[in-house]
Amino acid sequence: MEKHELLHELMACTDACRACYDDSRMLKNGSRKLVSRCIQLSRACMDICRSTAAAISSDSSSLDKFLQVCTEICIACAEECEKHGYAHCRKCARTCRSCADACSEPLYAKVS
Repeated sequence: MEKHELLHELMACTDACRACYDDSRMLKNGSRKLVSRCIQLSRACMDICRSTAAAISSDSSSLDKFLQVCTEICIACAEECEKHGYAHCRKCARTCRSCADACSEPLYAKVS
């Protein structure tokens, strides 16, 4: 995977997580409590995807660590979102899985 493709995956994941975060927070109190973990993880995923994109753009020497953490948080977010039937959660889960796959490819393929 080329650098620009990975950046695209990270930005798509950031956008999907932002939408999931915003839409989940707009649910009524009872439903919002059911997705509270989803809200937390979508925020964390959004943040780590942005940070990982910044690390790629700056050619950070810690990129491998960013990618590892990003993969782990994307997977956790996807797993949580898959528990909920909302369209924004389903989209977030798919996008997080795709991003996790992209971030977990061998490092040498990411910086081409």
